Amino acid sequence: MEKIIEKIKRGAELTKEEEFKLLDSSEKVKLLEVYLSEAPGLCCEAEVKMLEMPERVKLLEMYLSAEYSLCDEAEVKMLEKPERVKLLDMYLSAEHSLCDEAEVKMLEMPERVKLLEMYLSEGHSLCGDAEVKMLEMPERGTLFRMYLAEGYHLCQKAQLKLLEQFEAPELTELLKRYVKVHPFPCKELKEKAIEFGLM
Repeated sequence: MEKIIEKIKRGAELTKEEEFKLLDSSEKVKLLEVYLSEAPGLCCEAEVKMLEMPERVKLLEMYLSAEYSLCDEAEVKMLEKPERVKLLDMYLSAEHSLCDEAEVKMLEMPERVKLLEMYLSEGHSLCGDAEVKMLEMPERGTLFRMYLAEGYHLCQKAQLKLLEQFEAPELTELLKRYVKVHPFPCKELKEKAIEFGLM
């Protein structure tokens, strides 16, 4: 550990194994703060490990303050943690968005309504796979209403998912609004909307 501390003091970059040892240290918070003042951030594997630490909220706060973002794998890990609402709030406040895989993971979490509300409030839309996931969730009516309120247009894959659920009570009124805002949805959805008298 002495060798690692010496390298940190010199501002030298640590290897992956050394970054792991740093995060296993009882002095991880103090050492990481010093390391981040000079280093180019942690490797992806170390970012994931950082989010597995009991001090993850403090560690991520420091990481973001040093103007680093997370790799895709670490973003997914962040959303798997019990403090996911707080962690995502910190991440979004640092002006970062999520990768596609993390957006999907966000919508699989129990707090998905709150998480999506936070995500949309920062001006972020969803990738196609996340839009589809949104329409598969039990709260799909609430989630889609929030998404529609922001004026976002569904990708064709999500439009087709919406078509599969055309007669779902919680979606009917929202679908009427959707076809008014987006008068040229995909061909299949347009035909179905005409059939149901929505266009």
